[in-house]
Amino acid sequence: MSRFRSFSIVALTGCLFLNFTAELQAQSDAETSLKIAREAFAAEQYTQARDAAQQASQTDAGNPDIFLLLGKAHLQLGRNRTSDGRMANRAEAGAES
Repeated sequence: MSRFRSFSIVALTGCLFLNFTAELQAQSDAETSLKIAREAFAAEQYTQARDAAQQASQTDAGNPDIFLLLGKAHLQLGRNRTSDGRMANRAEAGAES
């Protein structure tokens, strides 16, 4: 085998290993972010849950659980804003009466 061919095989093997290692790290990061998002959602910290789920979605776009949790967090944040708005409107209406 020529030196060039040997070098090419070693270089290709190294590239494949580095790519595999990077994918494993990204998967681990996504799992960690998803765990944080689930814990924050359970604690009703919806902004933190949304942010962590968003971060997880950037490294694991194929995981539907991430997007389900992301949607649920957005829904809760929307409900909170609506609820706060309604409460403020009722308080203002009561003050005007």
